[in-house]
Amino acid sequence: GCPEAAAIIADGEAQRVIVPSEADGGAAGLGVLHDIVQAFLDDAVEVDARIRGEGVIDGIQGDVEFNVGGIGEVADDGSDGLGDLGTPVSKRTLDPRPAVELIRDLIEGSDGPVTLVPLGPLTNIALFLRSYPETAAKLERIVLMGGSASSGNATPAAEFNVWHDPEAAAIVFSSGVEITMYGLDVFMEPRVSAAQAAALIAEGTECTTFAGRLIEHFIKQVGHDVTLGDYGAVATAIRPELSTYEHFKIVVDTSFGPSRGQTLCDRREWKDEEPESTHAKAPLVQVAMKVDVPAMISLWLETISTKN
Repeated sequence: GCPEAAAIIADGEAQRVIVPSEADGGAAGLGVLHDIVQAFLDDAVEVDARIRGEGVIDGIQGDVEFNVGGIGEVADDGSDGLGDLGTPVSKRTLDPRPAVELIRDLIEGSDGPVTLVPLGPLTNIALFLRSYPETAAKLERIVLMGGSASSGNATPAAEFNVWHDPEAAAIVFSSGVEITMYGLDVFMEPRVSAAQAAALIAEGTECTTFAGRLIEHFIKQVGHDVTLGDYGAVATAIRPELSTYEHFKIVVDTSFGPSRGQTLCDRREWKDEEPESTHAKAPLVQVAMKVDVPAMISLWLETISTKN
């Protein structure tokens, strides 16, 4: 699998969440977990570190993840992947296990239900599902950032994470594991402003200062409020009530035409059960179509703020 994959494991009140990520820069750097969740990162493969020889910053409580910019926008993550803000190099050591083995071991070591939350292309997740089916059967569900019930961003039809490896996405969607898709239909909605960044910086802790400066950095690049992006998938895994869902049968286009990587949702009102139909045996997927934007932003701010 891809060596740059990151894994975060967290114990919640009644769930365990693993967040493997193959996204790069700021998007993969951090993972936002609510304050009822304690993040265990010391044994995790960390963001981008195998590529850059560096890790995420130390001292962030429950290390926070957000993606900045917007669909179609390219923000400069800097040479360190975190905006070149002078972030100290982490003293944490990398876990020597390949990402797929690490995911297996974390699930096998769990004493409760496990939710897997992939935030990037699904190559490692598909490899895990095929390599360790007995362990995969222990998953309660997968909440993934990717796909779209409408249009794409990598192409007019396809969202980037699915488009990057459609065959892997097809394996994951058809795996039999319960899937929630948090995709482009809601990805851009939770945004933070320059004023919110300034308030975080004013709190003065290492965590809030870093988060505020990173938001501020990218707002200066793109010229407007920035999305919390991938965080929404993590928030949805922890607080499902923050999203509103519809259920669609989904087929991932693995052809080599203009729609390659599209998550083709059957939104017709009538059931197509013809044996030869493309969607007749397609998996039924829970798709986030709306989010409670104020509540989702508040959850993120409260999680990293010292005021709560």
